[in-house]
Order: sequence, then structure tokens, then C-alpha cells
Amino acid sequence: MAVARSSVLSGKAFLVGCVFIGLLFLKLNATHTFTSMDGRTLEAEIIEASDSTVTIQRCSDGRRFTLNIDQLIPEDAVFIHAWLNREQAEAEPLSETGTIGRWPRKLKPDNYDIEIVREDNETDEYIYRTPHFEFHSNVKLARRVVREFSQIFESTLLAVSELPLKLNPEIPENTFFLTQIFETEGQYIAAGGIPNSAGVYFPESRKIMVPLRHLGVKKTSSAYTIDESKQINVLAHEITHQVTHDWLDDLPIWASEGIAEYIEHVPYERGAFRFDRFEVDEVFRRGYPSLRKLEVLMNMSLIEWNQALAKGARSVSSNYLSAFVLYY
Repeated sequence: MAVARSSVLSGKAFLVGCVFIGLLFLKLNATHTFTSMDGRTLEAEIIEASDSTVTIQRCSDGRRFTLNIDQLIPEDAVFIHAWLNREQAEAEPLSETGTIGRWPRKLKPDNYDIEIVREDNETDEYIYRTPHFEFHSNVKLARRVVREFSQIFESTLLAVSELPLKLNPEIPENTFFLTQIFETEGQYIAAGGIPNSAGVYFPESRKIMVPLRHLGVKKTSSAYTIDESKQINVLAHEITHQVTHDWLDDLPIWASEGIAEYIEHVPYERGAFRFDRFEVDEVFRRGYPSLRKLEVLMNMSLIEWNQALAKGARSVSSNYLSAFVLYY
């Protein structure tokens, strides 16, 4: 049996009624229109701030000004202090793994080497390795793609390890987490991939299989390279299944998929998962399928979950959305 990921949920966002309390969930835009107590306005970006002053850079000409916060309207003071709180939180050291109840803010693995194990144009065998992962491709990948994929692998393992659930992923001794990448959808399905899925994890072999078109890359004259217009989130989803392998027999399908959906939607920037910038309303913004009844979702088997993949986009989207909402 396989833990499968539907291709239809990626790129969609959904609308749900949510209430957020506190400044943690304020959207702090890069620029802001500041208003003085006498009504003058200035569009600028915050450079630095303290409890009493703020230094801003005017958007129109780049000039910088340092102002007393009490010279600005109360709404601006709230915005500045929220910005300052976020900056201070990001500067704090992360809690040690094993500390219960602390939610991570920004996670990025330490520097590591990427090994090119094999690049054979005659056999179409390309193998790359990081400290904990090994991924095989039947088509040559540009160096930037290899680096990007390796960051996602190692960052996802770190992210899952740091969740307050303390699932503590165990790395197989003397081996690596394996991923097989296919150039075409047909090759993926012929090797055992599930139709209508964007990727699949096989617990029996502890291997991920995924077709290239779901990995945010594009073909050039010499190799596949990163497509800046696409998100590489399918890998994070399937890697979450892979590194929580030891829990798959104990967790219901909605829980294992809910964890993977959550990790998939945490903002990922330059090799780091930004839990501090996760805003659930961004996930739930553009229309939504109906949610599963709680009794149906919580009693759904893995076989029933995978059967939904064959029923079409709306059916499987409801499963993934419902699992995400319940886990969140």
C-alpha cells in the first residue's frame, strides 16, 4: 500500500472561518504608510526600531528618517511594536530538540556537503546524496536543482524533528532516505505511481516516487533547472511521510496526511521553513470543497483514502483539506 499525495490540492487555497488573537498574526508588509499626529503621511519601510524610536526609509527616494514613535498615530505605534516583536523573536536562539511545547520559528539546517554519486548519460542514471537522503533521477538535473532539492530534504527532516509533537524521526542505520524522480508521468505510473497523484511514499521500501512536473522544474537545452513560477511543496509533503515512517502504523490516515499537509504549507524561503510567517488564512483563501464529516474522516482507512484518488479532484481535495483543518 502507498501513502499518496494528490496533485489537485497543490496551488489551491481554501476559505475557512478563523479568529486570530494578538499581534503574532498581523501581516507586516515590507512597506507601510506612516502618519504623524498632525496628519502628514510617508510611505516607507522600517529599517530598525526600539521601544521609543523607529528608523524608516522613504520609498520614493531612499532617504532615512529616525522618528519618535509618540509622534505617530497609535495605529502606527502598534505596527512598529509588532514588527519589533517579530524581529526580536527571529533573533532568539532556537530551543533545543526535546524541549516540550516550544514551537519553532525559523528552521534551516547547518551547512553540509552534497555528493554527486553518479551521473551516467548512457544509462540515464543520476544519483545525488546529502547527509540523510539519497535521490535518484532518470534525467540529468542542473546543479541548482540538486542544491534546491537537497535543502528541501534536510530542512523537512529538521522541521518535523522540531515540531512540539516530538515524533523524533529515526534515520535508518547505515543507509539513507530514498527518493526516485521520473522525467515523465508515464514512467512514474509504470514504476508503480498512483494515477492522479503528484507523488507517493511506499512504506514497504521506505521510498518516495515523484514525477518531475510536480517538482517546480523546467527543461532547458542541457538539463532540468528551477522554474521560479512554481512551488516545490510536493517533496516536503512526501518527505514528511518518509521521515515519520515509524509512526505510520500507529497514526490514522487523516493524522499522517494532516501532518504532511501542514508541513507542505509552512512558508519555505531560501532553504528555511518559516513557521513564524505561517498564516492559515493564506491557505484558505480561494474557494473550497466541502469538508468531510468528522466521523467519516476519522474512521477512513488507507485503502479508502487511496480509492478517493480515482474518484476525481474534488473528492480527494476534500480529504486533504479536512485532514489539514483537523490537524491544524
